[in-house]
Amino acid sequence: MLDRTQAGQAPIHSRVTTMRLMNLYRLILPVAMLAVVLSACGDSLVSSADKRVSESESLTRTTDVAGASELVAETTNGQITLRAIETDVVTVAAFKEVEARERYTADSFLHDVEVTVERRDDQVVVFASYPKPPSNVNVSVQLDITAPADLIARLSHAGDGAVGRGPQPLDRSGHIRVRESQDLRTSRSGG
Repeated sequence: MLDRTQAGQAPIHSRVTTMRLMNLYRLILPVAMLAVVLSACGDSLVSSADKRVSESESLTRTTDVAGASELVAETTNGQITLRAIETDVVTVAAFKEVEARERYTADSFLHDVEVTVERRDDQVVVFASYPKPPSNVNVSVQLDITAPADLIARLSHAGDGAVGRGPQPLDRSGHIRVRESQDLRTSRSGG
């Protein structure tokens, strides 16, 4: 009887092993290619879900301070900067920003954000207002206020009352700053 190896053929167990390996490669190659494609798409799918857009608007409001003795400014999300100089007006440069997943949502909600500068008796009152945003919308209003150095400033951020006259930051959070002021003092209310 002739051995198959002598006849130029591989032994049966060698051919079976080779066929199994070829079948395995036929399965592995498409699975590996699919994994590569999905991993590339998966990154873009995840990052597109995490991507957010923002819409912003800058505006300036001014009011006369004749007869006013106090400046009251409040924001719930954003920084307040106060610069006390020699002037007869309060000028508020506001920067409104809304972040959301869709541009339409951000733009639409941006129009709901109002910045008000008005006189109330002997006070100049500055505040930002807007309806409660949906859970996927973030709102920030930064107020850069220039006012006469002799006004008492009552600045608050997110209900954290700070009362001050002076060149030092009024709170430790960094949300309220007083800059370029002359001969003013600071104090902190509420501890």
